[in-house]
Amino acid sequence: MPIILEINSSQFIKPLKSYLESINAIHKHKKIIKLDDTRFHIFTTLTSIEGVPSDLHATISSIVEYEDENNEEDQNSNKLAIVIQEYLTQILSISDSELKILIENIPKKWSVYPPMILFNYNSFDNTIWHDIDFNNLFEYIISKNVFPDITHFAINQPIIKTNNEMRKPINLIPLYGDFGSEVHETMNPTEDDFKQSFWCSVIQNGIYQTWCPKYTMFSRGNIKEKARILQTYKSLHRSVVFDLYCGIGYFSLSYLRNDAVVFCWDLNPWSIEGFRRALIKNKFPHKIFHPDDDFNYEIYQQCLSDGIRAFVFLESNEMSLTRLESFPSNSLDIKHVNLGLLPTSYQSWTITKSITEKYNAVNNKKNTLIHIHENYHIKELPNLIQFIKSEFSISDKDNDDQILGINKIKSYAPDIWHVVVDIKI
Repeated sequence: MPIILEINSSQFIKPLKSYLESINAIHKHKKIIKLDDTRFHIFTTLTSIEGVPSDLHATISSIVEYEDENNEEDQNSNKLAIVIQEYLTQILSISDSELKILIENIPKKWSVYPPMILFNYNSFDNTIWHDIDFNNLFEYIISKNVFPDITHFAINQPIIKTNNEMRKPINLIPLYGDFGSEVHETMNPTEDDFKQSFWCSVIQNGIYQTWCPKYTMFSRGNIKEKARILQTYKSLHRSVVFDLYCGIGYFSLSYLRNDAVVFCWDLNPWSIEGFRRALIKNKFPHKIFHPDDDFNYEIYQQCLSDGIRAFVFLESNEMSLTRLESFPSNSLDIKHVNLGLLPTSYQSWTITKSITEKYNAVNNKKNTLIHIHENYHIKELPNLIQFIKSEFSISDKDNDDQILGINKIKSYAPDIWHVVVDIKI
């Protein structure tokens, strides 16, 4: 896999960037990312730092592997266009006038989630395409081996505002392949439902993740935040992390890779099933708790002695305080709380304050990092910070010590960003 180089001083960026460009080893799509005032990530096409001159070698503080999802796309883009045009002209004998319009809407960007290709939302975006038999088209594409080992194709439509508590991917449009039958009640799928549904996967930062695209969302853009967790919080040494919206394990898996013990909540059984499969694949010992399952401090201690590191609850995070009722106030040293719900995680702020106040008050600790995910207009970020300070009782005097930074993850619309605000409480 290609690697990211972490640099701890801006003065080192230019010479290292110049060297990478001279050997054509800097990623042509990804920019250099500023993590904070002193730390930067440079995305490369290198697989190791062997051969990097010793003076530059010394400027690299650390490296991490990443999944280059654009690489295969670059290699196959021209081939896909050629094959589709060949199909339209030689198999369907499309007229020149229609051909020109159809070619304009051939997919130019996509994500590879084996065994699925997910095209961008504007793919095949013309009414003339509605008359094309996609089954025949994609069987032809598969026969030409444009995408080896790919069996399913779909389009990812833009995210719309909706009351979607289960985070079901209502904007996924299947084009080719069996995505599984419709499960009438997604809240109560059976084991057979899980087995008979279509699952896809990806490896990001060396961590395997899997999900059922018909019932679970997946955000490719979160890879940046996952990499930041891996690089910034490397040695957690069984410290406790709470992930109140764990999904398929987007961020929990990164904390586990860094040796944390995680408490995770999610309402969607399809997400928890994907998380369970990833925990097995990544070899993280775990236990799943359903609403009627017992859980208390004694069970927790026994699980720890059995090697369990991931405690996963298929229920609302509103139950988290109830689950912890039997825990002594000094029993958990909570280092991180992850609030990864968009467009806002506000509904869990009160829960977060209650948890941290109970388990950090004994020794008057202020060492819990809260990672607050929000969608916000870039010009309104100062207002967000003021709102967070008010809700978490952070004074202006303590601002520099407790507001640790704003991390921009991904743009959802013009000037609307998915941001993660790190605070210490």
